[in-house]
Amino acid sequence: MPFYGTDPAVLFESTRSLVQEYGSTVEVIVASSGTTDPPVLPQDVRNTHATARMLPAAAKNRGAGMARGGVLVFADADNTFAKGCVSHLLSVFEENRNVCAVGATTYFAAEPTRVAFLGATHRTRSGRTRFYSSVGNRASDPWTSHLVIVDVVANVYAVRSLDFAAIGGFDEVAFPSHYEESDLLYRLRARTGQAVVADTAAAVYNDMPVDPRRRLRAKDPMRSYYNARSRPIFVARHLSRWALAEYLVGGQFVAAGLYAWSEVRYARGSASGCRVAWDAIWAYIRGMADGLCSCIGEVMRSRG
Repeated sequence: MPFYGTDPAVLFESTRSLVQEYGSTVEVIVASSGTTDPPVLPQDVRNTHATARMLPAAAKNRGAGMARGGVLVFADADNTFAKGCVSHLLSVFEENRNVCAVGATTYFAAEPTRVAFLGATHRTRSGRTRFYSSVGNRASDPWTSHLVIVDVVANVYAVRSLDFAAIGGFDEVAFPSHYEESDLLYRLRARTGQAVVADTAAAVYNDMPVDPRRRLRAKDPMRSYYNARSRPIFVARHLSRWALAEYLVGGQFVAAGLYAWSEVRYARGSASGCRVAWDAIWAYIRGMADGLCSCIGEVMRSRG
């Protein structure tokens, strides 16, 4: 569980609930960074702390390197686990040997019956994303009624340790932040099987549902940069040439326009708000440029 800049009370409650429910049968590991002192955690929770900021891929790899179990469960620090969540994730692996990753269904804390994120698929040709709000969307699923096949799971999910090690974990070079989980799942699926989401495994996203312009905001220039940089690399590496062409010709500019609009609208004309918005927009532009250069490299390598 990587921790940087989120509410330490949510982290404490999430880790405490896991320790209380599972005791010593589950290792709870936090990879914290960016502060002089590590966060206060319940007894029996292991923590690896760095004063310098660790980006998500590095933090998750560092935590995974400390784990000793056969299954790794990853979660963000702003998520808490419903009772039985980890058990349900593990049971899917036991019942389906060709599943390489299983995600939980996440709900908003303020609206417990509203799905925050379940999973998504990418259209092979265009690369456009289809989001799922319930697991009953596909009548033809070759799975039991509580599973759905996806390309991308929510940010509470489990993978087998051996599979994770075999593909080298998260790619800290290409995807240090943003799309690191999607890249991991695509590489796992290419090697071992399907990624699925189970509605029996529930987690809670401890943030309020927000309007679209706030949802687009990265709130951090570094996140803005990697948001723009990682997308074209991911498309070039995992999706079709048509999807890459569509994104480079038009998609990236539409995304940039929507992102800039959300930042400017949220600034509300204040001097400090405008400065924050400009820093984020400039970081996004730099990310687009660097992502394009890396994207070209990916295309050249794929051609041999």
